[in-house]
Amino acid sequence: LTGVPDLSRFHFLRELWLNNNKIRELSCHSLNCCLTELYLHNNNIKSISGALNHLTCLRLLFLHNNQIRGLEETMHELRRMQQLRTATFFLNPISHEPGYRLHVIHCLPSIQTLDGKGKSKVTETSAWLFLIFLIMGLFAVRGEVSGEEEVLPGAQPGATSRPAVCGLLQTGDIVHKLRA
Repeated sequence: LTGVPDLSRFHFLRELWLNNNKIRELSCHSLNCCLTELYLHNNNIKSISGALNHLTCLRLLFLHNNQIRGLEETMHELRRMQQLRTATFFLNPISHEPGYRLHVIHCLPSIQTLDGKGKSKVTETSAWLFLIFLIMGLFAVRGEVSGEEEVLPGAQPGATSRPAVCGLLQTGDIVHKLRA
């Protein structure tokens, strides 16, 4: 399968498994807006922009192991999904972007499980703090695997970095920068 077939005649369709195919582009406007589970993992999807935003009843979305780029555009596409509880984006280029996990949790507050990991109150609070301080340009981001520092656009050189532990901010890092 290289594309999403027209399934508009299936009015009661709630789950759709399109994983393990060769889908490159999505045009899911023919899908029932009452779909609650969508499995699109293990394809060649490069973008979901303009394809999924009408699926506001989705509770589960598997998109791992594709070629999805553009974290901001991806989150913009999913912003109306207030029922979304479980999502996977790992093994996509977006999952390697700085602040990925915190950004997703901030943009999709209904998410309870992201890439197989649960969301805690600490992570949720850290997501808000991370974005506030990122916007203010108060710190850079440390790579989660390599530990190398990468200065984000707008970040001040030499600013305090987020530690590589689970993508969480530590209070000491924030206080240190505020005192500086």
